[in-house]
Amino acid sequence: MADKTVVIEGTDLLSFGANFSTQSSSSSAMQDYAQALDSLGNSECEAALNNRTEYSQEVVYCNASPTLVAHLATFLTTFGQVQNAKAVDTLSIMFAPGEHATISATAHNHDSNEHTALNSADISTVIPASSGLGVPDIWANSNTDATPVSVTVSASMNHVDRNGATGEHWFGQSVTFRVDVTAEYINVPVLTTTGWSIDSEDSTDENQDGDGYSITAHKYFDRIAPA
Repeated sequence: MADKTVVIEGTDLLSFGANFSTQSSSSSAMQDYAQALDSLGNSECEAALNNRTEYSQEVVYCNASPTLVAHLATFLTTFGQVQNAKAVDTLSIMFAPGEHATISATAHNHDSNEHTALNSADISTVIPASSGLGVPDIWANSNTDATPVSVTVSASMNHVDRNGATGEHWFGQSVTFRVDVTAEYINVPVLTTTGWSIDSEDSTDENQDGDGYSITAHKYFDRIAPA
């Protein structure tokens, strides 16, 4: 008996586009239940409500002339907006030495009163325009003997969903947009981090490797009303 037909292929759920290859994706149907118990504590009746779907996708960027900011386009300039009928909740971009950037995102939408236009934020200034291969300098670094070897940029917001009288989704909106950056360096850089709040800094030295440094910082971005 021959193999059954089973597809091995990533699906571009969020419409990243031609410069991105989907490594994995998922869609999860979710719902809540209203339950009533009888006098013995048994389930007497149960009703499903608030149907929704949660999505995730991981992609790898590839372009002969890396310009990640331009190719990510609205994922960065209107982060949190609806993409391919799905409200983007989080975006994470990972850079490693000599490797193409990896991007992961999560999103959701509802069966009732689905999201079509939400507040967003322009976070495109966080990443240097020509990024996409290797590790970019997120902040200006005046120590030419120090180089970044790992950077992760993570964007999120406070997304509020409220259910109406029947328990079905009534409305949702996004506020308080934030970007977190974690970076690691060989040697200790001299960084210009104006406008960022520093969460932690760590310097290391030892007799088996060169000096090292890591930093975690965050920044808030003003919301943009949907067009």
